Order: sequence, then structure tokens, then C-alpha cells
Amino acid sequence: MIVVNTTFHVESSIEQEWVAWIHATYLAIALSSGVHCRPLFLKIMSQMEGGAGYAVQVHADSESDADRWLNVVQPKLLAEMHGRWGEKALFFTTLMQEVKA
Repeated sequence: MIVVNTTFHVESSIEQEWVAWIHATYLAIALSSGVHCRPLFLKIMSQMEGGAGYAVQVHADSESDADRWLNVVQPKLLAEMHGRWGEKALFFTTLMQEVKA
């Protein structure tokens, strides 16, 4: 399994609207994108200055599904997010692989 983890810092002034958008748009598109994945939306419990931290993990069944998410689906969503909120919602993405014993 490949996990695409995107961590967000969201300013307090847009947090409620942003969370609603994640549920209505980002996660909905993840589920309907044709990429075989399971998205998970998490709130980071640590305090963050000026806002809140969140993560979306997309658990992809294969490397090709992770690549499709990273190169086709996610860039459109992140561009939409940036168009709506600019620097009030920042992110970084990390690609991880499950380690089995």
C-alpha cells in the first residue's frame, strides 16, 4: 500500500469553510476519481500558531494509483484550493510506503 499524505495549515478565519470544502469537494472527488484509494481526513491535535493543522491521507492500492492521484487528480484540487484561499491554506505532500515485517 502507498500512502499519499498531504498536510495542511489552515488559517482560523477560513477553517470552517475550508473543512466543508474538503468534505464536499476534495474527499468526494477522491472517492469518485477512478483511482483505487481510500481517503482519510484527520485533524492534527498539536496547537498551531494562527490556525489549525489537518491531513488528508490517500491510501492507494498500487504505485500507479498513487501516481495518478499525485499527477492528475490532486493538482486540480490544490489549484482550486489556492484559487479560493491563496496563502491562507498551505500544504505539503509526502509519499509513504507501508513497511511490513
